[in-house]
Amino acid sequence: MGLRTVRAAAVVGVLVIAAAACSSSSKSSGTASNAPSGNKASAPGVSPNSIDIGFMSSVVGVAAPNFINYSKGAQARIDQQNAQGGVNGRQLHMTIADDGGSVTQNLTAAQSLANKNVFGIIAGTPFLFSSYRFLQQQGIPVVGGGYDGVEWNQQPNTNMFSTLGPNVPDFEKSALNTGGPSFLKSQGATNLASLGYGISPSSSASAKGTADAAKSQGLKAGYVNTSIPFGGVNVTPVVLDMKRAGVDSAWLAMDNNTNFAILATAKQNGLNLKVPIAATGYGQSVLDDPNALQTARGAYFIAWGPPLDSTPEKDLRAALQKYEGFSGIPGFDWFEGWTNMDLMIKGLEVAGQNPTRQSFINNLHNVSSYDSGGLLPNPVNFSLAAFGKAPPKTCNWYAKLQGSSFVPVPSDGKPVCGTPLPGGT
Repeated sequence: MGLRTVRAAAVVGVLVIAAAACSSSSKSSGTASNAPSGNKASAPGVSPNSIDIGFMSSVVGVAAPNFINYSKGAQARIDQQNAQGGVNGRQLHMTIADDGGSVTQNLTAAQSLANKNVFGIIAGTPFLFSSYRFLQQQGIPVVGGGYDGVEWNQQPNTNMFSTLGPNVPDFEKSALNTGGPSFLKSQGATNLASLGYGISPSSSASAKGTADAAKSQGLKAGYVNTSIPFGGVNVTPVVLDMKRAGVDSAWLAMDNNTNFAILATAKQNGLNLKVPIAATGYGQSVLDDPNALQTARGAYFIAWGPPLDSTPEKDLRAALQKYEGFSGIPGFDWFEGWTNMDLMIKGLEVAGQNPTRQSFINNLHNVSSYDSGGLLPNPVNFSLAAFGKAPPKTCNWYAKLQGSSFVPVPSDGKPVCGTPLPGGT
């Protein structure tokens, strides 16, 4: 999917230090006192008047800063749906299990949610590659961003649905797309540095694939480094190598701390990056941090959601304000939490009055055009015919930090779209 896939992939499918997992239930949104006629307890987590949805969180450890508000975004979408009557008269509830930012504890978290008989699970964690086999064997529907590993697009994992949509089961091949390089070229890039974490298969594959795609579009890939330590901020040697390579642009397929360290160190060492694009960092947290704001001015970001003046974005922000008290620009965690839960709700709506896990899976695969109410840059096709294949077109919103504001690029606010390159299909 090019840069849209790897913007999420760069949020990290990595190994990090282990920490103890814990679980809890979210706030209740209320339960209907009388179930609609015909509603039955049809599946695990489904009663005549409620549905329990599991949520795997990762708010401890190296990846925590990107996942803090993930569950809040999901809860806001639940609250909105419950205020509208739920799904077929059933109120929705969310049970949270925190994997502690650990690969090993992720499986424990998944097992704990299965033991609590949740209907399906939202993967608000970059470590699902540890537990997806268990969830597939249990026939549990899984919804998420599809950024941790290749399992989302591999057979037999048709129980898994990503808001990024189906793609080839190889992050490096999925980055072979004209969209990102065409955007770089349109902004004046000629010589690209492409950087990723060595410990993260998704991040390193993103960097490699984007460099190859750039060369196919007439750009020079003067510097590629896929051995950066996860979360690393001691990047002076990297920046000096970039300077010697004469790069004028950069694809930063990493987390905020490393991305911002690259931007700051480049300025300190006289490396003028005309078109640095960061996979993460877009959102209110940058605007609220004076140091980050100063560092990131002039940089480009993959934008989470459409332009701020668009109706879908205004509606999202109004809902986050109403249900969670958040009034800023939603970044990765808010956006992913909302859209992941929206996709879970879509699956429940098409699963029938008395949903089963299998009817959820079967009927959601009949949905061929899903865009989360305009919050996704291009519609997603969940049909089995598209599973494991590169989509014919993928799109991305971009924004540039100018002064204290994110400004859409291009100025008309339209997403930049691209098509697969040979080798990416």
